[in-house]
Amino acid sequence: MILLLALAWAVVLVPSLLKPRFESSPIDSVGNFERSMGILASARHGRTHIPGRWVMVPKDLPQGPKRRRNLVIQRRRRNFYRLIIVMVASLILGAVPGLRFFLWVSLASFGALGLYVVQLRRWHAAEQKVVPLPAPAVPAEQPARDAGISG
Repeated sequence: MILLLALAWAVVLVPSLLKPRFESSPIDSVGNFERSMGILASARHGRTHIPGRWVMVPKDLPQGPKRRRNLVIQRRRRNFYRLIIVMVASLILGAVPGLRFFLWVSLASFGALGLYVVQLRRWHAAEQKVVPLPAPAVPAEQPARDAGISG
């Protein structure tokens, strides 16, 4: 019973402890860079430079597609880790006598994880496809360059 209680707490607490490590993204790096530049800007108060964000790119640039893409990646990553946690937890619970039905849950979650990995690979392949641009329209006859010169 104590093992079950400890396992339940681990399922609740471990993802929250690992969350900052798995959810770091380039956006976090940009935030860290901006904080560092703010510190540098505040250190220059004694000089004749204009205070402000003179080194940074303005924040009003369109970030929509990149941000949306990062959110999709984070959501897919969270779902992947959740499937792994469910599979491992149900496998451990299935090893406890009297809770053998969790082995079936583990088997089902293993199958779901396999299908999810296949779908992730399909999404990745679809995102990597390069669509060729249409060929430019060429006129039927092009005039000769040296039409006025006889040779």
